[in-house]
Amino acid sequence: MVAMRKRIQHDNPHVVMHALLVLDACVKNCGHKIHAEIATREFMEEFKNLGIGSQYEDVCRFAPKVVLFLSILACWAMAFANKPEYKIVVDTHNLMKLAGFDFPSIKEADAMFSAQVRVCDACYEKISSKTSETKVVKNEPLASTSVKEDISQAEKEKLLKEKEEEDLALALAISQSEAEAKDAASLSSYNPSEMGYKGAAPSIAESPSDNLAVDDPLARYFETA
Repeated sequence: MVAMRKRIQHDNPHVVMHALLVLDACVKNCGHKIHAEIATREFMEEFKNLGIGSQYEDVCRFAPKVVLFLSILACWAMAFANKPEYKIVVDTHNLMKLAGFDFPSIKEADAMFSAQVRVCDACYEKISSKTSETKVVKNEPLASTSVKEDISQAEKEKLLKEKEEEDLALALAISQSEAEAKDAASLSSYNPSEMGYKGAAPSIAESPSDNLAVDDPLARYFETA
């Protein structure tokens, strides 16, 4: 702000014009800190002298359509009309108007310092990228912890599944072993010698001729045959 005040008091009118434009842009866009800087008796006296001092006459003639500093002051006065803390700006405008200064008409839209404006795309992208990077950095420890927990849970499930498969295989092996032992016991109790051939039945073991009488015709028939 000190450098800007020096610029608006410069001997070169072009420098003063640009300083006024920069100052007006700061007041309209930089908020209450700049407002508090200009709303002082010292600054407003310097600003008023910009219009009434003879050394600034060239600046007045240099303005393309209106006296620039008068239009700026009129704009500030309209913007701060309902703000008591900036009353000195409004008072300076009224005093200069009473002194015969011809202030240009100002549209209300020109004094709307709080109007919503479209943000700079590059600035928005830059801020958004920084915010997203910060979130990523903050979330990295949480993400790594979550991954570790997932891996640990997966390992636990894998071990549990392997143990279940081993238990099932062991149960099948035991069942098969018991079945084989049962079959072996059944075969050992079977004795083929008891079930073998024991010869002809007594009724047919001897020749029919042995049971027939010698004088039986049938017996004689067998003998002759």
